[in-house]
Amino acid sequence: MALTLLGGTDRTTRRGTGRRLIADPDLFFPISQSGPASAQMARAKAICARCMVQDDCLRYALAADPVHGVWGGMSEEERRRLRRREQKARARAAERSSLAAAGRKPYEVAT
Repeated sequence: MALTLLGGTDRTTRRGTGRRLIADPDLFFPISQSGPASAQMARAKAICARCMVQDDCLRYALAADPVHGVWGGMSEEERRRLRRREQKARARAAERSSLAAAGRKPYEVAT
């Protein structure tokens, strides 16, 4: 069953609705990430790629983890990997900051 996009012209009316309303909502919630479900995820991601609220949708999914399905053009696994990369980058930045505050370079060993 295909749905139609809700009316409204300002961003607040459309916020949170995105393209999910023009496709079968089940498309965005595959039962697995392999086999036929991978084609389903690809179709959902293609819809996300054309959606005006893709970034908002992804931010929501990252903040509300765990969220099942394709949100903001990313699968659950892709969001997990993104979150891990961001956590590692923050940890490296914090380490560099603390080393700089101590007047040391990252490759120096404390004596």
